[in-house]
Amino acid sequence: MMSGFRLTALTLIVLSCTPPTTHAEEVPAPPAIRDFFRNPQVSSVVLSPNGEHYAMLVSVDGQLRLGIGTSGTPTDFKLIDSVDNADIRFVAWVSDDRLVFTVASAFDSAKEARGYAPGLLAINRDGSHYRELISPVRRDGDGTATHIRSSILTPNFRLFSLLHEGSSNIVVGEYTKASNTERVFDTLRLYRLDTNNGEIKALLQSQPEKVLSWWLDSAGLPRVAVAWHEDRRTVYYRDADSDSWQVIGDFNADNGEGFMPVHIGVNGVLYVSQGGGADGDGQLYRYDFQKHAVEGAPLYRAPGFDFSGSFEEDRPAHKILGIHYLADAQGTAWLDPAFATLQKTIDAILPSTINQITCGDCLTSKYVLVRAFSDRQPLKFLLFDRQSGHIVQVGAQRPWIKPAQMGLQEFDHYRARDGRMIPVYFTLPAGHRTGPLPTVVLVHGGPWVRGTQWGWSNATQFLASRGYLVIEPEFRGSAGFGYEHMAAGFRQWGLAMQDDLADAARWAIERGLADPRRIAIGGSSYGGYATLMGLIKNPETFRCGFEFAGVTDLNLLYSQGWSDISEEVKQYRMTTLVGDPVADAAQFKLTSPLANAERLQQPLLMAYALADRIVPIAHGTRFRDAVARSNARIEWVTYSGEGHGFSILADAIDYWGRVERFLASNLAPVP
Repeated sequence: MMSGFRLTALTLIVLSCTPPTTHAEEVPAPPAIRDFFRNPQVSSVVLSPNGEHYAMLVSVDGQLRLGIGTSGTPTDFKLIDSVDNADIRFVAWVSDDRLVFTVASAFDSAKEARGYAPGLLAINRDGSHYRELISPVRRDGDGTATHIRSSILTPNFRLFSLLHEGSSNIVVGEYTKASNTERVFDTLRLYRLDTNNGEIKALLQSQPEKVLSWWLDSAGLPRVAVAWHEDRRTVYYRDADSDSWQVIGDFNADNGEGFMPVHIGVNGVLYVSQGGGADGDGQLYRYDFQKHAVEGAPLYRAPGFDFSGSFEEDRPAHKILGIHYLADAQGTAWLDPAFATLQKTIDAILPSTINQITCGDCLTSKYVLVRAFSDRQPLKFLLFDRQSGHIVQVGAQRPWIKPAQMGLQEFDHYRARDGRMIPVYFTLPAGHRTGPLPTVVLVHGGPWVRGTQWGWSNATQFLASRGYLVIEPEFRGSAGFGYEHMAAGFRQWGLAMQDDLADAARWAIERGLADPRRIAIGGSSYGGYATLMGLIKNPETFRCGFEFAGVTDLNLLYSQGWSDISEEVKQYRMTTLVGDPVADAAQFKLTSPLANAERLQQPLLMAYALADRIVPIAHGTRFRDAVARSNARIEWVTYSGEGHGFSILADAIDYWGRVERFLASNLAPVP
């Protein structure tokens, strides 16, 4: 029981939170490519615990730097000196006077190739007491680590958690591997680190094996852990005054059974998520340690969606105020009546955006931070004065983007050929009135992740700004829409997962949105694989395709050394998710683009990064050589300084410029 607050009787039914949108009247010339893909002007703003100050990451001459200001004068802030020509990627308050931040230098742009890890530094808000805590990885071409000084922590340490106790301490984690030949970490150990003097102390004397996930209580002590081993997911718990761990859950890692820890609240209350069956309906529960089971009634339900969210908690007051959630879009279910009223007040001031409220010591702070955004409006950061009722913008991610030029995004479902309902986001170009449009089916990577959510997206809006309807299916195998939806994609690469993409195009045609003779398919990583298979399997649907870092041979998933898949995962889980390369050899031949290259006859843009260790360049070169034997309409480009994604603006501009010209040429009106 929390002090003065009863949670067990509360159930919140969360419905769609996408606000209505209206059509724009006149559309000026679209923004330049760089405006979609360059660094945000302000990428992050965070409040100090007492709310009196804020820190922000601001772009200066293309470099992300740290700015610190006072909430009472929010438009006046000072910049901290840059750090070795490096971008600052993340900032957080350790206390009201001290901050930590991570850096990534240009040298580490090809992250997968050079063993990227962010360095960690600390500084006082007045710019004093600067200290390097964790060195960023800097590797030579042969993979040998260099420039790591013994006076600071090595790059296998990362920031894990803040402590919210007013001290200068944080929690860092040390990642280790099972062997020198393994590429992927399998164990995480936690330490308390003093950001003033660098002193470090282990939080635990012993811990279960292969733990990669931890949950700390309000005192900063590890109380819950999850270990992943072979095909099992094991949940451990220990009492605050005990060194022994007990198993409270042992589940198959891939069949959707059991619960997953989410948060340890005040007084040691554990919150867990648990799926609700075929329709998604993710639910949030309190865990009963005496009964060793989740409580009967859920605290929160999101019909049609897995639970994904975080808690807004006032730690000094030992009170949870609300739950930030993700359904079709982001929203907040407030448990505290005062903050529910505050949300209504801010929404009335900002009626055209989703407005997410965050704070530090929420109940006593004069200021709260508001993150405001919509499908057409990139993220803005505002400070709301709870005493005066005034709201002031302190920064915006992309102030150069004009909402009137952006497309309108909607969320819907369509019925696949086997009857399964597939969630889908689609974005109409600004100013669109009637008539079928040239269309891009944009396929997300993963594939066992959620593809997108309602809000502004650079690739989506770039394509929409060029006049294309953009369809983003959450095809079976995607996470976030219930276990059964994800499991329906197991061993379905190139099969039902692929059919869902063609069915998305068919649905858009039937609705009168898509021109059936002017549909392209595109994506990166798994999305690149699906692009190739879409052109091979559905030439009647897709007129052309573009892909970056696409998988071309399913057998290479097992024979290559990958930077994000361990040998254990290959042996125990990939056979469930993708298939067995021996037992399913016939299926792999049917669903590997490389084995079917001669069937691809449409125009194709292929792009790969030379330093990619997730999808190595061999995927691209082998398929390029195979498809070129029977198809002369192949455009090929490589990027030498990139890994599994773009970190250099010039490369991103080059790639998307090629996409723009490719689509303009190949989706031209058909007589």
